[in-house]
Amino acid sequence: MTIIIGIKCLNGIVVACDSQTTSQSGYKDDKAEKLHAIELQDGNQFIVGEAGSADFSSRALEIMSALAKKRTMEDYRSVAKCAEDSIAELRQHVRNQNKGSSSEELQNLFELNAFEWMIAHYYDGKPYIFTLGFTDGLAIKRDKLHSAIGCGCILAEFLISRLDLSGFGSGHGMWTAVYAVEEVKKFDSRCGGRTRAALITNKNGLSHSIVNPDDAPMDEAIKEALAFSDESKIKWRDTAEERIRAVIARRNNPR
Repeated sequence: MTIIIGIKCLNGIVVACDSQTTSQSGYKDDKAEKLHAIELQDGNQFIVGEAGSADFSSRALEIMSALAKKRTMEDYRSVAKCAEDSIAELRQHVRNQNKGSSSEELQNLFELNAFEWMIAHYYDGKPYIFTLGFTDGLAIKRDKLHSAIGCGCILAEFLISRLDLSGFGSGHGMWTAVYAVEEVKKFDSRCGGRTRAALITNKNGLSHSIVNPDDAPMDEAIKEALAFSDESKIKWRDTAEERIRAVIARRNNPR
């Protein structure tokens, strides 16, 4: 399982994730690469973050990479359409491989191997985030400044939704996304491994991506995020104690 977080910033889109996968047998791999840069024929790049069934998702990514080489960024939905076509092709391939299966059996197979994608890119100087799942194959444009998918998405949404992201640069977004991933990993055993990240920018009119920045800056971001987590707990306790004393004082000295 997975946590993937995307944040639209003033000068880029940050996508961060964990690196743990769990097989159906229960085996855990902490070194999975869940963020992928794909390039269109015209040089525009986009990021795909994958959550869920690694096998089916990997096959769909192969299909998408091949389709992307023959396509260009015609409009803001070009990448989303490429993703939808990739999933539709995989679904049809599965149907062909399971001829004779009932609709219910096929649906159970799709659900058993379900996965989600988060897609981030620029078009015409504007940042876009889409999410889509294998079971319905529909790419949904996310208009908020942040989005999350995977088993830890509810906690991630809770952590980030309280923030005003409107003035965030990519540095702020990277720190926030890494912090949220680290917090999710503490509470959801299905998420783990090293935190990874990607950055998408509008470079010379093209959507440009960088996946897994150098280890040193990422190590620093993780260290700072963990330190903030510990510090915030202390400040929360101190603030709570201060507020409690204030309430008691008001009760003891009513006006």
